[in-house]
This record gives sequence, C-alpha cells and structure tokens, in this order.
Amino acid sequence: MTYTYNSVAAIQKSQSLRERLTACAAIEKYGDNNPWGWVDLRMWRFAAMPEWGDQWTYAVDRHKDDTDPYDPGRQEDVITDAQILSAVQAVRQDDLADERARAMPPVTQPPADPESAY
Repeated sequence: MTYTYNSVAAIQKSQSLRERLTACAAIEKYGDNNPWGWVDLRMWRFAAMPEWGDQWTYAVDRHKDDTDPYDPGRQEDVITDAQILSAVQAVRQDDLADERARAMPPVTQPPADPESAY
C-alpha cells in the first residue's frame, strides 16, 4: 500500500467522512455547539491520520471497476467508527496540549554570572 498525498487530499474532500467525524465530535461535545466547524478546521489533520490513507487507497482500488460510484468515506469497513473516535479524541488532546503550552509563561534564562543579578 502507498499512503500518498493524493489519498490524503481525497480523504480531506470526503463529505461523508466529514459528516461521520462531525457526528463523533457532537457526541463527544467538542466544538462549543459547532462540531461541524471544529471538524472543518481540523480536517487535514484527520485526513493525515496514520493508516487512513492506506485503507482508503486499498478500498478505492478494490472498487475501481464498480459501475456505481463508490464512497469510501461512508463505508464503516474502510475507516471504522472506532478509528474515528480515536482520531477525534487524539486531535482534541493535541488541541488541549497546545492551549496549555500557549498559556505557560515564557522560560527565561538565568544570568550567566549570578553576581550580576544584584
């Protein structure tokens, strides 16, 4: 399998996967009453989740000869609900860590010569 930029871009554009991610964010109560916006701002991060690109590419390749349009974002056997939940929780934890880091005071270096501090 090859995890390509094309697969990440295709995942990012998937409306059905975005809806599944949004449903998860709503259930988890992320996004301050706007889970759609919360997911939308993070969609590239979701699209780049480890293994998602390989799974997506594999599914698309398996269905390339289908006569009906195939939507891998809707298929729960391509990217599972458990993977979506794990990704949403991981991205939320990253957000919280970023918020904590921004809230910390800057680290200052002590003077090289302790006597010069007086």
